[in-house]
Amino acid sequence: MNGREATDVRWMARCLELAAEARFTASPNPMVGCALVNGNGELLAEGWHVAPGEAHAEVVALEAF
Repeated sequence: MNGREATDVRWMARCLELAAEARFTASPNPMVGCALVNGNGELLAEGWHVAPGEAHAEVVALEAF
């Protein structure tokens, strides 16, 4: 695995951690986490889909940015 792939795996794992924050509140929607990362692999913002009717994870992350 090269450095870029390792970084991708790291941030995907973080997205799964974020998604788990909604394990009791997101249903019937899926649990989703989002990390906005720049080209250097640095975190810019993150978020997750909290509950039905609330903003999606990507929107939450963009609003945090």
